Amino acid sequence: MALFVDTHSHIYDEAFAEDREAALARCVAAGVTRLVLPGINAAAHGPMCE
Repeated sequence: MALFVDTHSHIYDEAFAEDREAALARCVAAGVTRLVLPGINAAAHGPMCE
C-alpha cells in the first residue's frame, strides 16, 4: 500500500471553514493517505487537535 502524505497542511485554519469537508474529500480523491498538521501558534492547537 502506497502512502501519499501531505507534509504541511493547515486544513484546520479558519480559511477552510466554509469548505473543509470538500477539501478533505479532494485530498482523499487525490490519494492522500496522511496529513501532517503543523501548528501556526499556540492559539491554533485547539482547532488543529479537533
